[in-house]
Amino acid sequence: MQYKAVLQVFAVTSTFIVPQIGTADTLTFGTDLELEVDNDNSTITATPYLEYATNFGVYVGADVSNEDSDTDDYSVSAYIGYGGEVGLFTYDLYYGHYYLNETGDDGEEVIATLGYPVFGGLTMETALISDLDDTESLEQSFYYALPAAYEISGAYEFVDGEHTDDWDLGVSKTLTEEIALDLRYYDSEDDSPSVAMTVSYATDVAGLFGG
Repeated sequence: MQYKAVLQVFAVTSTFIVPQIGTADTLTFGTDLELEVDNDNSTITATPYLEYATNFGVYVGADVSNEDSDTDDYSVSAYIGYGGEVGLFTYDLYYGHYYLNETGDDGEEVIATLGYPVFGGLTMETALISDLDDTESLEQSFYYALPAAYEISGAYEFVDGEHTDDWDLGVSKTLTEEIALDLRYYDSEDDSPSVAMTVSYATDVAGLFGG
């Protein structure tokens, strides 16, 4: 996908944290470092971000990401959303805007996500996605919790109501409260198959200063 790195932080729902209504406000700093390898080349993408989540479910954030391992080619994204829980269900409404400096292109994305348990450690998520222009899609994801903080997850996307071959499958491991690893296979009608390893770091900013 052309903008996969741009949308990585907030579109990959396996790492998305739904705000918990009633908890304290939090300011989170994080970064994702991804190595992606396909048939032609390899790309390293760094995506640092800052997100503020309120105790009533609203969150705002921003990130910057390099493109194609070129330090002069980067994207900037900003987003706002609202999420929470109702019984066993989770929900999230999200709006994001991104800008690509090299081409001057910008774009928008709206995502409505509903999460629900199935059985045991299996959870499903259904997301409706729109770029507010001419492309809408439906994404179905699953997450299966394993012992020792491992998780298997995957997603399949239908674009404009038509069957596509855009999907991913991977396994993640939570190492600490702040660090996680993800190994994932991507396949798409538009791009060559690829394998990506991502190291994710996220921490409460107050904790960085002993708060």
